[in-house]
Amino acid sequence: MDFKRNPLLLLSIGLFVGIVVAEVVYCFYAPTILPDGSIEVVTNRDYYPEVSQLLRGAQESIHIIMFSANYQTGPDYADAHVNELVQELVAARNRGVDVQVIMDSWPEGNEKSLQYLLKNNVVAKKVQDVGTTHAKLIIIDGKLVVVGSTNWSHYSVDLNNEANVVVNNERIAQEFEGYFTGLSSLKAS
Repeated sequence: MDFKRNPLLLLSIGLFVGIVVAEVVYCFYAPTILPDGSIEVVTNRDYYPEVSQLLRGAQESIHIIMFSANYQTGPDYADAHVNELVQELVAARNRGVDVQVIMDSWPEGNEKSLQYLLKNNVVAKKVQDVGTTHAKLIIIDGKLVVVGSTNWSHYSVDLNNEANVVVNNERIAQEFEGYFTGLSSLKAS
């Protein structure tokens, strides 16, 4: 094909390639940008890409309270999305982000997550209070909050019907930071 004879075709192809490249970069590398005060609903299979993107965009802190954080070590789960979320925490820690994770002491799978995170210098602990620490909460950079029903388990992230919201509000994030700090003071189990 002679592009010299059809510059409009060349321009169209260049524009198409540029749009595709921009979309790929945005989807995989740009942090989610929510206007201050906004709330976004995140359900089912949208949880992993949304939260993964938020974790990659964290610049200062990631504080998590998670009832079940079940890092999978078996060969059937090598590419499990829950593993990728846990690995995002290590990556954030490696780029200087303050990452702290609190898990409940009961779910069996939390031990694997705890060991993996500690081995990779992430502040993490299992706690036991009067009741179960059943929250599923992520606070990013003191302004973004992800709260809802999704545990970090293969079933929750990849199979179950789950409902969550992402809130961009510094006041709400600070209230949840207070809650996080209170649970942080509990004795590790």
